[in-house]
This record gives sequence, structure tokens and C-alpha cells, in this order.
Amino acid sequence: MGSNSLNTALSGIVTTCNSLNSAIGYGITPLVVAPFSNGDQLFADAPNANSLNPVLNQITGFLNQLVAYSQPDITNVANQLGLTPAQLNNNFSNPNNPPNPNNQQKLLPLNPSGATITLAGSLDGTTINLSWNNPYTNATGFNIYRSVNSGSYTLLSTQTGATCSAIVTDGNNYAYKVAAYNLINQSGYSNIVTEETRPAAPTYLIGSGGSSVSLSWTNPSPNNQTGFHIYRNGSIVGSTSNTYYTDSPSPGNYLYKVTAYNQYGESGVSNTVNETVLPPPEEAPSNVSFTYTNPRQTSDNQVNVDNGTFHWQNNGLTANSISITLHNQNGDFTLASNINPTQTSDNRGEFGFTNFNTPAAYKINAIYNNGTLSSDPITITPNGGFTDIVIT
Repeated sequence: MGSNSLNTALSGIVTTCNSLNSAIGYGITPLVVAPFSNGDQLFADAPNANSLNPVLNQITGFLNQLVAYSQPDITNVANQLGLTPAQLNNNFSNPNNPPNPNNQQKLLPLNPSGATITLAGSLDGTTINLSWNNPYTNATGFNIYRSVNSGSYTLLSTQTGATCSAIVTDGNNYAYKVAAYNLINQSGYSNIVTEETRPAAPTYLIGSGGSSVSLSWTNPSPNNQTGFHIYRNGSIVGSTSNTYYTDSPSPGNYLYKVTAYNQYGESGVSNTVNETVLPPPEEAPSNVSFTYTNPRQTSDNQVNVDNGTFHWQNNGLTANSISITLHNQNGDFTLASNINPTQTSDNRGEFGFTNFNTPAAYKINAIYNNGTLSSDPITITPNGGFTDIVIT
């Protein structure tokens, strides 16, 4: 091997060591400055392993110089060859102990050049399992790189075999790629394998009770979920894509939790909140009115209408029934009873009043278990001409 080839080899090894250990912060002054631009030409003059021995035996001075400049550098090179620094120096410098051909191969560029690594992956719960082929005859190991949520790729792990497992966290999207390496160079990257996890559990669930329950929560993985399930007392009562929900069960005490979900599964549960739904208040009917048609005098000097209808606002949603009562100069009377408590009107059909010009006060009453609540009275007075009725 000529001096130019030797210079190229030595310069290449120095360059390789520098690139392998630049993160440590040690600088190495190369003994030679011949360019090293093509790894395939590193040992172009060496047709077989035995012809490398003179070159390897001549670099004792370089290795001693390397040790003098930076012991961590030579230690790292030795580790990648499976040797101690002393063994590495002896392996290269002792004419009576030719270098191990396997170690010689690690000082050559990855072979064959341009080989392809095919990466596969599968998700098992919170563990990603990766595997790939090794198409190289002289790879030292493999670098596994990972990107989280479309961020930059960083080195996740270095393996000597062709498998790797890593823990993933709910709520994140991951991408992986692999490259082989030895002391001379790193290969191109494999294909990219992507894995998406189930969503992270919602956090900070809060609730507010009353006539209904209002819930809201925080979504820790806004780009990873399809929607949310709302649980009441352990059963799903609704789903939403929002981070809030209103539930309107019957009065009582309830426990609520929320989960997130996507195509890969359902998250863990949020914190639990205990909320109370109150019964509607007991209130009297209000806004009472009366409509009628065709008032006329009867034979007993009373006033009738062909159609008379009472209207009111029903405020007592828990009332048992509704009644209509009247009060006139003759006393108190029940005009209608047991009206459905959800009704807001009652048609009396042909409706009779007392004598004309005699007022009568009518009330709408809500009947509860604990008593009766009555509306303000509405006073109806038939005029003497039977052509009108005054309602006050």
C-alpha cells in the first residue's frame, strides 16, 4: 500500500474517531491531513485481509498519539471492537499477533454499500416492539431513532441485535427509524414505522349540581382523541367531542367520570366528582288568564258562555294535580279538580257565572304532598248587557 493510501487510511480513522467522540469535548490533532471523502477507498489497495496487516501494524504511532491526546476516544473505539484499549493497541502494533479479521471488517465501510434495512413495529399496550433485518456483513450495531408528535428525531437506543422495545405514553404519536453503524460510517435510514397510542385520560374534571349537572374537564392530548365518554355511577350516559357536558337525571346523588377514546382504544378514567341533582321547587301557578265566547243570560238570571278556558303557567313540576276554585258572595267552590299537573289550560265548555254584575274570583291551585299553593286570583265580572265580561 502506498504512502498516499496509508495517509488516507490514517486520516479516515482519525476523522472517524473525531465524529464518534465529538460530544465528549476532546479534540484530536490528525497526524496526516489527506482527504477522506470516500470510505470505499479506505483500503482500496488491500484485496484481502492479510494485506491489511502492514497498514495496521504501521499505525502504532498514531494509536499512541491518540491515547496521549484523549484516552476516552481510544476507549470508545476499543469498546466498539470488543477490546480493551491495551488489546486494541497490541492488536494493531504487534507483528507477531495479526489483527482479528472480524475487527478488520469493522474498520471497513458498511458492506454491501446501499443495502436496505426493513423496519417493522407493533404496539402491545404501552410497549412498542421493533424488529428489522441486518443486511450488512460488518455492522457493529444499530441506532434506533424516535420522533414524538412530529418532532425532531432523537437517538432512542443503540442495539447490537435486530430488535428493540420501548415504553410509549398514552396521548402521543410516535415515529421510528433505524440505521446500522460501524467505526467507519452509518448506513442510510430504514423505512419509518409510525404508532399512535390511545388517548391520555382527561384531567381536572369538575362538576356543578342543581336542577342538572354541568361537567367540564381538560384534554391533555387534543390531537389524539376522537371524543369522550361520560360515566354516571359506572355506566356510560353520553358521549361528546367537546370538553363539557350537561346531564339531567332525576333528583339524587351521582358519581361522574370521563374517558377519552380513539380508534386505538379508550383511555383511563379521569378523577371522580360527586354531584347532586335537586328536585324542582314547589311553586304556585302564575300568569292566570281567561278566554270566552258568546256570553248570554239564562232563565235563572245567570250568565253563561259557550266556551270558557282558563290558562296558566305551570311552575310546580312535582305537583300531584291541579284544581280550579272560585270565590263569590256565596262562598268557596271547586270548579275543577284532579287536572293533570303538566297541563297549562282547562276548557270548561259551556261555562256558567253568577248573576250579572256579580264578580267571582278564580284561583289555579297546585296540589303537593305537603299542601296546596294557589295562584293570585283572577276576578271575572259579567256586565249587565251580557255583551262583555270584565276580567281583572
